[in-house]
Parts: sequence; C-alpha cells; structure tokens
Amino acid sequence: MRKRTFVLEDTINIDPRYSHIHLAEVSYPVIVVGMPKAGTTSISHFFSCAKKKTTHQYCGRRTRETKIRECGTLIKKNIESGLFPLQEAGDFEVYSQIDVENVKGYKGKGICYFPQVEALEEIHLQYPNATFLLNKRNIKSWIESLKNHGQMAQRIGFCNITGFPPVDRLSLTDDMLRKFYEDQMRRVRAFVMKYPSHRLVEVQIDADDAGKKLVDAFGGNQRCWHQKNTRQDVIEKREKQIEHRGKRIERNKATTDG
Repeated sequence: MRKRTFVLEDTINIDPRYSHIHLAEVSYPVIVVGMPKAGTTSISHFFSCAKKKTTHQYCGRRTRETKIRECGTLIKKNIESGLFPLQEAGDFEVYSQIDVENVKGYKGKGICYFPQVEALEEIHLQYPNATFLLNKRNIKSWIESLKNHGQMAQRIGFCNITGFPPVDRLSLTDDMLRKFYEDQMRRVRAFVMKYPSHRLVEVQIDADDAGKKLVDAFGGNQRCWHQKNTRQDVIEKREKQIEHRGKRIERNKATTDG
C-alpha cells in the first residue's frame, strides 16, 4: 500500500491520514497545536463567536488569591510539579494559544515554553480524546509576521526549544525559523498517527475557504471567521493608543491649568 505523503505548503487538509483509517469524532477540548502568529487570535474569535468557552494565551481563574497567567507558564509549572498540564487552567472548551515566549536576551531570562512541542504526551494523558487543531500559514508570511510583531522572532530565538536551541539575534536565520515551523507540522502529524484517538483538523488560515473548513469541522457560522491581529490591526491599535494618550495628557494639562 502506497504511503500518503504530506505537502507542507498545501492549502487545507483535514486529517491527512490514510483514507481507510477511522477518524475520531471531533471532541472537546480543542487545542491549537500550531505556531503563534498563525491565526490563533482569529481562531479564538471564531470559537467565541460560536459560543464555545474559549481562551487565548491566558489560563486559570482570577480570584482574590490567584490571578490568570499565560497558559504556557501554567502548563510548564504543572508538569514540573507532577500535575496534569491543564490542571486548574479554567476548563475551557478551546485553547487557541498555549505557548509563551516572554524571554529576554540570549541567556533566556524569563519564561519560554511551547507545550505543543514539549508536552504532547502529557496533554494526551490528560485528554486522550482532545481534538488538535493544526493552524497553518504561508511560511514566508509567517516569518515576516514574527519579525514584525514585538520582536517575536528574536524572542523565539532566545528560547531553548526541542530541536531549536538558543541563538543570538544576529545568528538567527529565516531557514532556522522555517525548519522550526516544518518540524512542528511533522511532529503533530506523527503524534496523531501514534494516537488515533485524537482528531486532527488542519486549517490553512490564509486560504479563502478557511472559514468554511472550520465550520465543516466544528459547526458554527462562516460569519464568525475574520482574520484578526493582522499587522494592520496592530498598527491601528497603536495609533489609537497614541491618540488616547495624547487626549489624556491634554485633559490633565487642562485640569492643572484650571
């Protein structure tokens, strides 16, 4: 029997496995296991619009004693403590981004953790029937987005991720980032082949029919799909922040003068 091969630049593949293999039903939670800056905000908006309890980047419950934190930070601490990765994460139906890359400098001060790389086995133990959503994007566009979004490319370079050791910003290359991206595609696909209890849904977020594919897999309405947190969105947000800051300064000055 001829083996099915994968094309990393293809458009949409939902469960690109052998056609004769029985696919697991879509079940919750849905965990996004692709890369940041590959539509995670848009995916979060889609599921929230579809009335699913969704979180993006942050996990836990805010109480008087505790505060929410980045999902990656919580997952890392839980695993180091011998707990399930998403214990006390908030019982969400959808986790649209679980990595954290709050790291500064080549020596890696801060926290950087990619559970979708480091902790798939642990996630499987907690949720053996979770649906994995592998978000894909044109790789060249993804790399450019990393570079233009708060120096994320440099921050990822400072991390120490399996298969992607720390590298200073002058030595970081597009080829390194491309390999990191491609390795994750292969890693997730191999994992669901090993554990077919997981439904894998692949979505090319920059494809024209991305919304339709999400609706086909999860239900909902195509009107819930919009690309969010684009470079233009970030620029407009910064401009509004500057405008509001200027108005606040003018109000404070007027109050002082009065």
